[in-house]
Amino acid sequence: MHKQYRNRYFMAITALIALICLSIYIHLTNGTFDMSVKEIITTLFRINSDREFDLVIFHFRLPRIVIAALVGMGLGIAGTVVQGITRNGLADPGILGINAGAGA
Repeated sequence: MHKQYRNRYFMAITALIALICLSIYIHLTNGTFDMSVKEIITTLFRINSDREFDLVIFHFRLPRIVIAALVGMGLGIAGTVVQGITRNGLADPGILGINAGAGA
């Protein structure tokens, strides 16, 4: 791999990680029950736990973040498997009949 492509790759990965961290921050702080960063950190590390903050963070917001990450990884793996089976970088689920099976 050339140095130019390696630098571009690491910059893209860094940008994606920053985007993921930004979206987690936005999802944790905003909502019907707005919380500050200080309140989130004190609740996550159990420095000053409040029952309402525990409920919002641990029962509503963090499970959604974890499930979204797992679903995203699963979809990425499924796409990689379909592309690997067909040896086609532009493969979609319609090639193997996955759409028809899901519709049935």
